[in-house]
Amino acid sequence: MHYQASLLAKMPLMAQCLMTNLVIKINLAPPRPMEGRGFRTQLRKTMAMVYCRACAKELHETAPSCPQCGASQQAVVPPHAVGTPWLAIVSLVLGILCVLSLFDDSEWDRDTLTGLGAFAVAGLICGIISINKRNPGHNLAIAGVVLSGLAGLVFLGLSID
Repeated sequence: MHYQASLLAKMPLMAQCLMTNLVIKINLAPPRPMEGRGFRTQLRKTMAMVYCRACAKELHETAPSCPQCGASQQAVVPPHAVGTPWLAIVSLVLGILCVLSLFDDSEWDRDTLTGLGAFAVAGLICGIISINKRNPGHNLAIAGVVLSGLAGLVFLGLSID
């Protein structure tokens, strides 16, 4: 800056105006990308770079495979086994059967109560296993556990009498 001021003092007025305009234009011009090593550093800052999973070389984040070693960069996610919620369905069906059997008006002997109690316990166990394993049909298993548990308690109360 000091150099520019001393240079402008020695020039005639017309040259000073032209020189000042030129200096302003040069200072306002956008910086040009640097060639060589600086340009590469500047380019890396704008691109998102990651490291290869196999050889640890730097590569672009959208690259499907490493250009150095050819290793795939996609994360391998094991396919989630989406099965049928058969255990939860069994629990719900047994719970419904046990609750529906409560509406029977006939006399029950000890064998009938034991059999229906076994159905209630089986429905309860199937539902609890399904809930703990986090299998599909979580809500079905909860409904099966509730129905089987209520029916089991009623059968237990009837068998004690």
